[in-house]
Amino acid sequence: EAFSLAILEYMNASLVTFVPDLPSVCQAITHGETGFIYPDGTTTRLLDDLVAACDSTALRSTIGASAHDAVRLHYSMDQMDRSFDQHMSLECSRVPSAHDPRAPERNVSLRHRHI
Repeated sequence: EAFSLAILEYMNASLVTFVPDLPSVCQAITHGETGFIYPDGTTTRLLDDLVAACDSTALRSTIGASAHDAVRLHYSMDQMDRSFDQHMSLECSRVPSAHDPRAPERNVSLRHRHI
């Protein structure tokens, strides 16, 4: 399952978002703070949360603002660049240097590779 960019767009627009409890869908949401997560396959909690959101302008406003802030904090291009750099640095630190005597011998000649 792919991460849903549509959910980030809703959150960025300060909309209250309701999502099923599926990892690829709910990872951007903190239940009751930046949106609502309901158990997949059930509607009871979804209905309760929808009624609460419909009944309270303050709740919609608070959650919408928190959702917008969360997207800016965790999913901006700058944050994504920083996160990518951190992951790449970590992975590169795990690869032994070519000068490390413990490193396996590698044949990196492209002359013999078929690309």
